[in-house]
Amino acid sequence: MNEVHTMNDGSVAEIIEYFSSRNMTIRYDDGTIRRKVAYTDFVKGQLLNRAGTAAKRLGMKRMMPCGMEAEIIEYAGATDITVRFSNGMIKQHQSFSNFDSGYISPYQDRSKNRIGQEFTLPSGEHVVVSDYIDSRHVEITFDNGEKCTTEYRRLIDGGWINLPSERKVSVRARIGETFHTNCGMDVTLKEIVNNDAQRKKCCLCKFADGTEIMTFYSTLKNGQIRHPAFKKLGTIPVGNYMPRKLAYKYEDDVYYICACTSCGKENILTPMQMLSEKCSCKTEKEN
Repeated sequence: MNEVHTMNDGSVAEIIEYFSSRNMTIRYDDGTIRRKVAYTDFVKGQLLNRAGTAAKRLGMKRMMPCGMEAEIIEYAGATDITVRFSNGMIKQHQSFSNFDSGYISPYQDRSKNRIGQEFTLPSGEHVVVSDYIDSRHVEITFDNGEKCTTEYRRLIDGGWINLPSERKVSVRARIGETFHTNCGMDVTLKEIVNNDAQRKKCCLCKFADGTEIMTFYSTLKNGQIRHPAFKKLGTIPVGNYMPRKLAYKYEDDVYYICACTSCGKENILTPMQMLSEKCSCKTEKEN
């Protein structure tokens, strides 16, 4: 956000909205707004100012088949214009080709009944359609109140949509963040490492007992990594205990049947308790 670059035609553009690397809104130094542009084109200066075209088409009028005259009152691009009909009705995010051909209707379409539809994203996040402009401009609201704009087809197909607050933070900026895993032990993001074989960035993570493991951020974020001791129970001790069998899960805590590595006495503990608690046999020896 607010990043500024000079385009190849000499105009200066600033990012004012960022939805994804392929869906940004920029504003030129003359006030012209351009939507749905790619970040790579922005950095390379390939997003030329369309103010010349906008100036020519702004104010153009066409008679629509419905019998009403429509006028372009805002031009942000060939696929993003705002028109006003003679009855005062305003339609946003229309294409110039449809305007020129007379294919824009002043009436609201049936898609308005899509407001209120609920979807569950692949990440597990629950969203509700809070506003529907057209199939390419759908506003959704997350459970925490955050909002973003996406395409309706992306919701139907189950496409991945991140929380807006998470998009603004790079993975590298999350170094030091702690996550709670499905096995019950906390893990901390220690370092970002390039994986040349898969052309991806891997995360070097460190469990609470010091064990390190490599994984991808999506796996780490969803807590889908396990400490080696809980992949094959009964082989690797955790703290003063040897986890033997999964006992039960309660909310975010995972309990295991474990045995003291010294006396063999069994107990039911979480992985974090195995690291912090001592068996009674060791307490007696210390006393």
